[in-house]
Parts: sequence; structure tokens; C-alpha cells
Amino acid sequence: MALLDYAGAAEELDLPETWLRRNIKRIPHQKYGKYVRFGPEHLQAIRAMHEVVPTGRPASGPTGLVPRGAR
Repeated sequence: MALLDYAGAAEELDLPETWLRRNIKRIPHQKYGKYVRFGPEHLQAIRAMHEVVPTGRPASGPTGLVPRGAR
């Protein structure tokens, strides 16, 4: 896979290009002068950084979900 620019990476990650630009200091990438590029390993790392895994806490209620405002 070739290196991707902002537009290509945004499409691959299914994110807005503006999100990548706003968060560039926090996400893995390569920089060639003013040109930013993303390789497959960068996209994988970005996905891993934002993966959310449930904690496995005991569920309450029949479905395990509690409506907002319920106590």
C-alpha cells in the first residue's frame, strides 16, 4: 500500500479530513517537509488508539442498559 495524504487517510479511516488535521500532533504519521503522509502502520495505530473495550461491569436491568436520568 502506498503512503496516503490527508484525504486518502480520512477515506480509509472513515473520518473527516478536518479531524486528522486538528489531531495531527497526537496521531502517528510521517512528514516530508510540509507534506504529511500516512502508511498502513499509522492507520492501524490510529485505530488502536481509539478502540474502546467495555469494562465488563455487571449489567443492571434486563438489557444491561439504563436510560439517561434513571437511578
